[in-house]
Amino acid sequence: MTILSQARYDIILDDLIQDGILEDACRLPKGRLGDVWGKGRSLVSGLEGAWQIGSTRVRIGVGLSAGFPLRLPDIFHLSHGEEALLPHVEEDGRICCFDREGLVLDRHRPAQILRETLAQARRTIEAGMKGENRLELFDECESYWWATRQRLHCNVAPDEVARKIIVFHGIPSGVAADRGALEEMSPLFRNGTWSEQNGLYVPLEPSLLSDRDFHPGDIDSDAALHDLMETHVSAANRERLGRARHTRGYKQFLILGIPRAAGGRALLGLWLDAPRSASRRRRIRSHELRGSLSRVALVRADPHALQGRLVTAPSVKGAHVVIVGCGALGGHLASCLAWAGVGRLTLVDPDPFLPTNTFRHVLGRSGVGTQSKVFALKQELETKIPRIEITDVASNFEVALRDGVVKLDGSSLVVVTTGDVTGCLGLNAHLVMQPLTPAVIYAWIEPHGLGGHAVLTNTRKAGASGCFECLFEDDPEFGLVNRADYAAPGQRFASRDRTCSSAFVPYGDLDARETANLAARLAIETLDGRVLGHPLRSWRGDATAFHGAGFRTSARYDRQSVGQGTCGSSYAREGCRCCGGRST
Repeated sequence: MTILSQARYDIILDDLIQDGILEDACRLPKGRLGDVWGKGRSLVSGLEGAWQIGSTRVRIGVGLSAGFPLRLPDIFHLSHGEEALLPHVEEDGRICCFDREGLVLDRHRPAQILRETLAQARRTIEAGMKGENRLELFDECESYWWATRQRLHCNVAPDEVARKIIVFHGIPSGVAADRGALEEMSPLFRNGTWSEQNGLYVPLEPSLLSDRDFHPGDIDSDAALHDLMETHVSAANRERLGRARHTRGYKQFLILGIPRAAGGRALLGLWLDAPRSASRRRRIRSHELRGSLSRVALVRADPHALQGRLVTAPSVKGAHVVIVGCGALGGHLASCLAWAGVGRLTLVDPDPFLPTNTFRHVLGRSGVGTQSKVFALKQELETKIPRIEITDVASNFEVALRDGVVKLDGSSLVVVTTGDVTGCLGLNAHLVMQPLTPAVIYAWIEPHGLGGHAVLTNTRKAGASGCFECLFEDDPEFGLVNRADYAAPGQRFASRDRTCSSAFVPYGDLDARETANLAARLAIETLDGRVLGHPLRSWRGDATAFHGAGFRTSARYDRQSVGQGTCGSSYAREGCRCCGGRST
């Protein structure tokens, strides 16, 4: 789709030439676009010019694609390759000016977009020529490899120890420390046949960060690779290289671990095609690295790479959360906490998964035919999420506690989602009296999309008061009434599709997800220490369906507006028969 007419693109560049932002600027005939620079960039208009930066004349290309101004213009460093290679300049000379994530372009001001991009490109080149952004080169190393068509999925820990790795040839292909690490990357690697070939992981020393002449684009020959390894491989790792197992064949595979200024390592894959005169069976040593190099882009699946986008505190990664009740709400909650990075879950629920659970349970049809909800949920999460430890307990929670199957003294948090109010009150009374019990969250859903709630108790923090029973008060007409509920007391909501044993509360998958998200956020904030007091959190839905079914809303519902609200610690009730309204 072309956003502007061809004439408009040309006018924008002609105006740029007139402004003198570039010296000796001239627009290129359309037939020349992509011939010398900008190949494969789908440019529709372009020009060439120059900047004088200090004593250096830098030739610049400006290209507009059909997506401009909804896409940034492409600015090229045409002197790239004639001088020292610079950070943020791709191998075809294109200058990476902005991080595109979160960048908003005003399409009504195309000329301004072009000028601001050119200004940022000049700042980038100037910083590179002065060496001010040199260390950023190490952080972007892997981007120079992505132009290659060769790809390998990779689960190799980017540490400081040189070692043997294994390339698994098949569909798909991958590289990993062993078969277990290969299968950890994806279910696709769990069933199939692969041929194996030894390779080597070679971490380079942090001394590389001080090498002002280093650029990943210079790793283009066996001589360059030899010099890099001779200079920046530690003595201990050289010894490990010398002990590396013999590798058969003429093609050798290496992963270079490049230290990053920001921490961690970039991983660069290389195939080395040895001359046919070389021995087909030899050890991998730097002085024997002879032949032509080809790059391999590594699709990283190691824990360091996977957790790079996981915004989670270490206290959450190391947490152990016990979820009591793994139905619609508990199933979605388990999924939320697992995706949030909680390292260990214990799932407790005695019930099997029935086909009638399909449309509101996170398992959908995949749970049908499994021996229990918790076992199916464990399998589902362990298939999707690496390095998570899940224990399934197909038992009543009280029985599991009594028999020692579940022990709370080593857990970080308990979340109860059974929806059984009487059972929750009994459990609350038991846990409040146990000194080593962790914090507890109770979560429940109201019928017909009316809302959902999560309440934190038992943190043992100074000033944090209130337990689950504090939410209840004696009503002379209806008995125990939950003050947090949005449904007025004295109503029954259970529906049944066949028999008494098939009774259920009518709510949908979206209601379960909304409440699970509410409870999961409270859980994460509790685990990383951000929660003060014992908050009650609720989301309030639309009551149209609820009223349409002939039900009445509570005064609390009527006072609030649709959305989500938080009631601090004010639900603590003086004279509570369980905790007395004191700190728990």
